[in-house]
Amino acid sequence: MPQEIPTQPPDQGPASPLAHLRPCTPMEMLDRATALLRSRWRLLLPLGLLHALPDSLALTAIVAVVEGKGGKGPPDYLAPLFMLAWLASQWPNAAMIIATINGFIFPDRHIGLWMSLRYALARLPYLILTRLHIMFTLVLLLMPLATLVMPSETEAGLGGPIVLMAAAGLVAAVFLALFCMLVPPIVMVEQKWFFRAMGRSIALMRPAFKRGLPGDRPATRVLLLLVVPAALYAGAQAALNGISYNITGLPVFGLDYHPAVWLATAALMFPAKFLAGLWLCAGVSMLYLECRMRTEGFDLFVRLQARTRGLSETPAWAEQTD
Repeated sequence: MPQEIPTQPPDQGPASPLAHLRPCTPMEMLDRATALLRSRWRLLLPLGLLHALPDSLALTAIVAVVEGKGGKGPPDYLAPLFMLAWLASQWPNAAMIIATINGFIFPDRHIGLWMSLRYALARLPYLILTRLHIMFTLVLLLMPLATLVMPSETEAGLGGPIVLMAAAGLVAAVFLALFCMLVPPIVMVEQKWFFRAMGRSIALMRPAFKRGLPGDRPATRVLLLLVVPAALYAGAQAALNGISYNITGLPVFGLDYHPAVWLATAALMFPAKFLAGLWLCAGVSMLYLECRMRTEGFDLFVRLQARTRGLSETPAWAEQTD
């Protein structure tokens, strides 16, 4: 049974079940993400495994099919397997968003694996479509840069404009990638999608928590969050390159197809994606709540509701979207 809300005001110190809901510094935000992963590991661990598993299964399945047919490389009809793997990984990722936000705001309210997946399923199509829209926008912005990297029969007189377009597209793509980091929790919690979710994320990420250089801005906190995934993927890639050199004498990016290297990729990238997915999901959820607390007084809103509503009732904290 859920605990009853104490009669004292929720903001009277540590006795309150919501005393932890307050703005924090960047390092405190990282501590919150770590503590959340540690306290909800029984739920987040299987969700993280389900999130990382499809990519490795797709690579393994392609190797099995190619080697079973004695081919020298994967046929074109197997390429959609990677898209299917990405789509399959979005469901547990959406459930992780719900689990992390619920786990921080209501630490005494536990939800199970199937309940989190069931609640995530209703919002999953909007999350997938919005993410595809952002990916398509990023590809369009980076097309001039791809033209420079892979030059074609372009007239020499167009070199200058293409360079300018490539630089502008790269800056816009970096801006979009950073300032749309909050789109997943916005889609899942606030039920916004496409341009509304992107605009909402940019609006929450824009204010500076503390001015100066480097200051305390949401974008700098995103870069701080990305240190852990970058280290994980860099370590996995370095180990994979070492394996590829020992087997074929070439780096991974120089290979078209090799069954042993592809299987090593499936084995090494699985723990990297598993750990990086859990960390990013918890960190982005904490950043989303932090931005709402800083710009909208979200912590005060939840505390006020805790005084007037029982924890056994349906929480209305997600209703404050504007």
